[in-house]
Amino acid sequence: MQAALKTLKKEGFAGTSARAVGRTGSFPPGLIYYYFDSLEALLLAAIDLTSSARLGRYRDVLSKAGSFAEILEVAALLYREDLDTGHVAAVQELIAGASSSPSLRIGVSRRIEPWIELAEEQIRRFADRSASGAFIPVHAIAELVVALYVGLETLAHLKRNGLRTEELFEAGRMVAPLIDGLLEEGETK
Repeated sequence: MQAALKTLKKEGFAGTSARAVGRTGSFPPGLIYYYFDSLEALLLAAIDLTSSARLGRYRDVLSKAGSFAEILEVAALLYREDLDTGHVAAVQELIAGASSSPSLRIGVSRRIEPWIELAEEQIRRFADRSASGAFIPVHAIAELVVALYVGLETLAHLKRNGLRTEELFEAGRMVAPLIDGLLEEGETK
């Protein structure tokens, strides 16, 4: 599974074949089919492995954030970790590949759901503190957050000089006090 993640990160979805994964992991490619029904099954299991570890880390760190500004700081830190480990690159490549495979699309969609649920939990924590929180479309905002997060990596791949994600997080830092102010004004007692 680690070899599959490394191959996705390095070769992209189009270059991730059984042969490429075997070469990355220094094992015969046929060994994949001894343990998995298909290459897609291996790729989904690999995403399960990395997502499980990353979800635990996200839940732990985000639970300590008490404001939107703090969540944004944590998100920037976690995003850098995801870049360093290759997690977000592997997920983004698998999402790109899912557009050409109905079974992979279903599998990837199921694996995105826990991330949307995590975003919902965080948004709900703040919405519940506000008198107008009941009117906030938590699920829709959670899907937007996940789409933006994955989209950062997609844009980074498309830009020749690379996307300056730190600049995007800096723009968010400028807006964070406004959002925190709105939340504080609407806090319920």
